[in-house]
Amino acid sequence: YVKLKGKYGNVEDPVLIINIPKKELLYYGNLYVQESVIYGEILEYNKVNFEYWKRDNENSPLKFLDSIDHIDLRKDAKDFYSWIKNFKFTIPFPIFKESLEIWYKNKILILNENEKSEIKTIINEIVENDEKKTGHHFYRLRGNFNRIVNLRKMQNEKI
Repeated sequence: YVKLKGKYGNVEDPVLIINIPKKELLYYGNLYVQESVIYGEILEYNKVNFEYWKRDNENSPLKFLDSIDHIDLRKDAKDFYSWIKNFKFTIPFPIFKESLEIWYKNKILILNENEKSEIKTIINEIVENDEKKTGHHFYRLRGNFNRIVNLRKMQNEKI
């Protein structure tokens, strides 16, 4: 196995296990209650396949959700990457994009222009100070973000 570094909202220490059979990966993923696992295989020179497996909750088994046949290099990424030596990358599963679009529709599109501006300021603060502030600082910012969205949702429900 090879230890990687990664950041997906929080700093993580993922592990890349070389030549593990899919059945064995899923067995250990379920045994150790991993939130998700990615199975990858080299099909032939320059051809790969990755599968994304995720569980609904701690009591459910891992289930197949998506697949893709490439990785994206992320040289200057500040979030959503894995890193080995000087090589930053992500596996851009389509389901991640779909989840982001659903999140955007339910969280951002419901806001008026002033609320969008306030949210943009919060997001910029998070991005610009990515590694300079504490987790508590970001927790407070996420709380402000959610407060704005939830207030708008309540106002929309009254209409």
